[in-house]
Amino acid sequence: MSANPIYRNVKDAPFRIGERVFVLDSEDETFDPVYCGRVGIVKYLEYECGCGQSYPLDPMIGIEFDNMTVEEFWREELGRYPARTNNFYHDQHNR
Repeated sequence: MSANPIYRNVKDAPFRIGERVFVLDSEDETFDPVYCGRVGIVKYLEYECGCGQSYPLDPMIGIEFDNMTVEEFWREELGRYPARTNNFYHDQHNR
C-alpha cells in the first residue's frame, strides 16, 4: 500500500491537526527513543501505509518538530501537551 496522508481533521481520530503533543515512550522495535519527551505539532493522519492502522481511531500520526522534520507515531506513543493560556489574570491566579 502507498501512503496517503490526510491534512484535515478526522472525526473520532485521537488527535486534531495542529494539536501540540509530546512523545512518550514505546516498546515498538521501530521506535527511536531520541524523540522521547520532544514536543511537536500534529501535521497529518495516515491510514493507508500498510502498518495495521484502522479508521478513524488508530492512524499513524505525522508529527512535525521545531527543526521541520516529520516523524510518524502511534497514538499510544503521544500525549497531549498542556494548552497555553494568553490570559494574564488566569495565569497569575492559578499558580
